[in-house]
Amino acid sequence: MHSRYTRNQIMAAFVLRTFATKTSNREGVAENKSLNVELLFVDLIKSEENFSPTTMYQDYAITAQLFHW
Repeated sequence: MHSRYTRNQIMAAFVLRTFATKTSNREGVAENKSLNVELLFVDLIKSEENFSPTTMYQDYAITAQLFHW
């Protein structure tokens, strides 16, 4: 389902966060072993003012199942 979702909405949808419990996840990967799901959070649009030269990766989809990260 294509749309824009907040990190909190995504985490709640994959049972990694509720109103009562918060996740400690901050960086790009979140995992729910009981659902056999691994979520990857990627910034596709980067600006030099918000990212250092060492984090200006060229991220892109290779196929529907494969992502260059």
